[in-house]
Amino acid sequence: MTRIKRRPKQNLSMERRDTILRKVLIVKDAPFQSKLYGIIFSHYPECELFFAANSLEALELMDLQNDFDLIVSDINIPVM
Repeated sequence: MTRIKRRPKQNLSMERRDTILRKVLIVKDAPFQSKLYGIIFSHYPECELFFAANSLEALELMDLQNDFDLIVSDINIPVM
């Protein structure tokens, strides 16, 4: 039997990260998924979240707010 050594967990706290996400755009057509991402990012209070239900809304938001640090999207998003 081979024994596998586990590496110690790394501390990924906000203080140790070089890049802090400030503006995040979530593009999801399923409301449940949008809500789930909202819950996940609620652990990072410095993040400002923007939500779009389709690609057209996402493009409109990107015209208004062109400095997103992260965009989360499906590959097959409707309205394009």
